[in-house]
Amino acid sequence: MIWTAIVPLKQGAYVKSRLSERLTETQRQRLSVWMAEQVIAALNAAESVGRVLLVSETAGLAGEYDWFPAPGRGLNQDLELARQSLLKGPYLIVHGDLPLLAADDIEALTDAAERSGCAIAPDQAGSGTNALAIRDDMSFPLQFGEESFSRHAACAPAGWCCVQRPGLSLDVDSPEDLEAALSSPKGPAIGFLLLS
Repeated sequence: MIWTAIVPLKQGAYVKSRLSERLTETQRQRLSVWMAEQVIAALNAAESVGRVLLVSETAGLAGEYDWFPAPGRGLNQDLELARQSLLKGPYLIVHGDLPLLAADDIEALTDAAERSGCAIAPDQAGSGTNALAIRDDMSFPLQFGEESFSRHAACAPAGWCCVQRPGLSLDVDSPEDLEAALSSPKGPAIGFLLLS
């Protein structure tokens, strides 16, 4: 089964604003772009993914992807419009701030969704949704935001899967998340990026 991956990316001066006590605006923007490029590379390396669709205000990232200009109606509305633009088929939504994401994380998510119809990957706290995969053209309301994992789980079909893996769970939003990323195997690359 070949999947389409949708990657939302927030851009602009206020990107990753919760990191502003640790990082300058330039560092936050650089980190955001780097993480998104890591996510795009992991998706392109996954055999189950046939297309990557970046949903953002502008294009310009490295890697192979198609661009869907975000109309700026809010995350869920922008993603819904991008989803409606797709031809029928399975899709996954993966946030662009997962620095540890690897192709095998994607394969675990899509494999689980192929078996169960729907797979959801929570964040480290188990409250947010970092990724989800929907096998069929089912009605599935997107409810990203605070406490989205429980809301998505409530909408999921019977038998859905929860996929918990380090590459899917670590999103960098807070100073604590940044410390975890810096302590990971990707830490030296992130540190160099922030110092350059």
